[in-house]
Amino acid sequence: MLIIIFPQRLKFRIRGGGNFGLLKPPFRLSIGTQQQNTNQMKTALRLLALIIPMVYVVDGRAQEGTKLWYPEGTRITQSGNTLTLVAPQGWSYLGRTADGSIQKIGTGASIKVSCNCTSSGNCNPAYLDGQVFCKTTNCSTCQMTTSGMVNGKNVDFVEGVYQKLSEPIRLTNINENLPEAKGLMFETEETLSKLVDFLQRTYGSTVLPELNKNSDGSWAPPANYAIVGINWCGRGVIFAVPKKASLPGGGGKNASCSCSDGSCTLKSQWVPGHGTGYSCEGNCSGTCTLTVTGFSSGGVLYNFTSFTF
Repeated sequence: MLIIIFPQRLKFRIRGGGNFGLLKPPFRLSIGTQQQNTNQMKTALRLLALIIPMVYVVDGRAQEGTKLWYPEGTRITQSGNTLTLVAPQGWSYLGRTADGSIQKIGTGASIKVSCNCTSSGNCNPAYLDGQVFCKTTNCSTCQMTTSGMVNGKNVDFVEGVYQKLSEPIRLTNINENLPEAKGLMFETEETLSKLVDFLQRTYGSTVLPELNKNSDGSWAPPANYAIVGINWCGRGVIFAVPKKASLPGGGGKNASCSCSDGSCTLKSQWVPGHGTGYSCEGNCSGTCTLTVTGFSSGGVLYNFTSFTF
């Protein structure tokens, strides 16, 4: 009897866009005697041959640096050193070019992602848990590039964001972790109008105030206000709003930004006639996270994660 045991949890994705598989420990593959189970042996070995190449062995370094967030249901294919992403119905992509202009890639259109090692070694695009990143092999400097077709021409982007304009805007639920909203969204009239409409319907003519910086570097709302997260087109942004017991978790008491490699800080975004929203930005080579803690429990209400693309 041959028993093959996988002692650790293995997460894998079928190349070409399949779903994640999860092998929980101990995963055993039992094969009887050769005389009794020759076919079983062949089947088992074929299974191993299929599974092992699908596994992305992702170390901490591979997941640092520039990343792209993509929505669930995105179709991903790979050709050489390039991934092609086609988001599900309703999701569009805003990309900023080197000259500062913003281009929109509509639903069903593809975004291409590639990685280039500018030093010795290699780096290649890989994807895991809704993120595309560059996986390095002895490469100290790896650059991710994204591009899309605009008016029949392939255009490179220096930053970008997936958004879902058809998704109803609402307050963020407790423990609802989202990718952060980005400056491109505030600069695009079609996208900004969705937020303006929500703020007008919810808070009327109230101009929502700025947050105050605490001595520990976190940020707090003025008296009688609380921080709320807003799910805006599938992305997270925070505002200070009039404090009410009905707010999720009693509302937020503090907001802070943290970076796993580098630094990032809260950046304000002015919404004409309605006040100031916030997200985290900065010189962060790792993962930048906006965390909001609540008045009621003092615990974390939600986290929003910043992505370059």
